[in-house]
Formats: sequence, structure tokens, C-alpha cells
Amino acid sequence: MVDVQHRPLRFKFRLIGTELVALLRHDHTGRWLDEALPELLGSPVVEELEQAVMTRTPGFCRSPSYFQYGEQVLFQPNVIAERLFLPLAGNGRMVNIVLVLTLQGNAR
Repeated sequence: MVDVQHRPLRFKFRLIGTELVALLRHDHTGRWLDEALPELLGSPVVEELEQAVMTRTPGFCRSPSYFQYGEQVLFQPNVIAERLFLPLAGNGRMVNIVLVLTLQGNAR
């Protein structure tokens, strides 16, 4: 789950699944995405988060699950991540949370 801040648009990790924490080797819960994982800026993941917030509609992306965290490569380039983005609006209008579901598997 990702909290949404508007003006400027920023994302904060509200809750991170245990498998992702294990892969990252760090629990980024409560941290801003742009500070915790700056290498994701401009990635399909962030673009889909932004789209889900702006359009208030679910989104989907399929992309290589590969990025570098410091000097350490976390995912193999042949692993594909499929992500579903579900925008949630506490007041029924303005998205304040995006639920992100991720499945990973070998590239076909």
C-alpha cells in the first residue's frame, strides 16, 4: 500500500509485503519512495502510480523486475513483474492510497 501526497505528488510506503521486504533486505514502511528507492523514479512503476492517482482508475504494468539498490542488484534481469494498481479514495474523490499487487516470475 502506498500513501499519496498531493502538491507535490509524492508516494510513501504505508505497508510493504514480507516477500518484498525480504528481497529488498530492508523494510521501507513509512518512508518516501523517492528517498527510499530513488532509482525507481521515471520507471514504469512510478508512472503507473501517477496515472492511477490522476485518472482514478486501476492500472497495470508488466516490466522487468530489475533495479539496482546501491551497488547491489536485487532482481535478475530475466524476472518479470506484473503489477496491478488500485487507487483508493477515502472521500470518494481524491485518491489518497494506491494498493499495488505484484506477481513475479521468469520471463517467457
